[in-house]
Amino acid sequence: MDTFVRIRSAGLVVVATVGMCLGVAVPTWAGSTSSAATGSVVVSGKVTDASGHGWPLYATITVDGVPDEPFFTNPYTGKYSLKLPPATSYTLHVKANYPGYQEQSQTVSLGAANVVHNVNVGLPIDELACTAPGYAFEQGVNQPFDTTSTPAGWTVINNTSHGGWQFNDPHPRGNMTGGTGGFAIIDSDFLGIGNTEDTYLITPIFDFSAVTHPVLSFDSDYRAFPNSVADVDLSIDGGATWTNIWERTTVDARGPSHVALSIDTAAGKTQVQVRFHYRGTWAWWWEVDNVFLGGGCVQRPGGLVVGTVTRYGASDGLVGANVASVDQSDENATTVATPDDPQLGDGFYWLFSSLTGNHPFTAALNGYSSLTKHVRVRENAVTKAVFALVSGNIKVSPGSISRTVAQQATGHATLTVSNTGRASADVTLSVDPAVTWLTLSRTTFTLAKGADLNIAVSFDAATADVTGPGTYTTAITVTTNTPVAVPSVPVSMTVTP
Repeated sequence: MDTFVRIRSAGLVVVATVGMCLGVAVPTWAGSTSSAATGSVVVSGKVTDASGHGWPLYATITVDGVPDEPFFTNPYTGKYSLKLPPATSYTLHVKANYPGYQEQSQTVSLGAANVVHNVNVGLPIDELACTAPGYAFEQGVNQPFDTTSTPAGWTVINNTSHGGWQFNDPHPRGNMTGGTGGFAIIDSDFLGIGNTEDTYLITPIFDFSAVTHPVLSFDSDYRAFPNSVADVDLSIDGGATWTNIWERTTVDARGPSHVALSIDTAAGKTQVQVRFHYRGTWAWWWEVDNVFLGGGCVQRPGGLVVGTVTRYGASDGLVGANVASVDQSDENATTVATPDDPQLGDGFYWLFSSLTGNHPFTAALNGYSSLTKHVRVRENAVTKAVFALVSGNIKVSPGSISRTVAQQATGHATLTVSNTGRASADVTLSVDPAVTWLTLSRTTFTLAKGADLNIAVSFDAATADVTGPGTYTTAITVTTNTPVAVPSVPVSMTVTP
């Protein structure tokens, strides 16, 4: 069965037929006389990684002149298929739904109807950022500045007597670079009226003799002033000479800002250093964090594991579940919602696995029983792994309890707690501690799936908080580790003379 989506644009009503194949959008355009008379043209293909792994990519495709709806590739195969009116040209913009890939655009000229145009798109990674799954810098050192003193091996040189780079956020201003935790800052404003700062923050010396494509990256927040300058300089001779590779002067470069620079002149050199040089007179500041200096972005062996986590016996996806490799626990992902993709339900996840072959993966979410299954991860490929999690389902009966008790006498009732779910459940029953006239025979217990437990509920009209005839009310609160909240049970005791 197909799903029809109606789009209105410039007075033209377009009906799109979306195929049921997961992740493949197949719009059929109607409402235009020429289109209806001459049929349509199919544009189909596959979106893949173009930097080494070659695996299929889950991607979003937008088409110039096609209103409103983005289209999506199949996350397991990378395939897509579009039906468009013939005899015109379209530009397809393809963007990966994974980080670290560069967006690509391709123009296709469509001729006569009923002709298939195959348009495969390869997306290269952003080598300077190197955040795409399955890629990493070949070597290097990251400095997060998470201590309040100069890091080991680093040097601060102040060329004036008024101060310079600090690591304890003296104003304080907070980390505005896009990083977290500590950071380095030269705060000219904080250092006072009329004072001039000329200060270096210098890295240790690195041996790049085995590095072919070195890079420098850092997070930055620079607030400019007419007399301030922020420079990044490179030395390949241990600091004897310096070459400027980045500069900001009178124009703000506010954070969050991630700067990535290729420094190929340092390739093969044995005495590589970088310095952060600030000059200003009662100016503003420059914050720097997460300085990385090292080798270029290289392919790591491994594969992608992609899939969904759902509730057992239902189609609804579970958002916020964690999927992790048991043998490599730092390789994990959190499931997300996919509201824009009509063919892919919520609970979607992807992760890079450096381990190939048969390995266990576990899906877990609070309120559900975790599930571990073995997945045969394929090198340079997408491996599909779906999880359906079970949970307990606690019900209580009756929904309310009331008893009539003579003054100074007692009464009794029974509360039945049942687990109709597919997993055991932890249950806690509680009553306001200020209420002493109501007690329960058990308050904390674990109930196996399919099990029932009868709880004795006791009423006592002789306790201190019963001051005479009348009706007294409270509630039994039911707390569980299952995903569905259980309503409280109202309780009343009518005391007669």
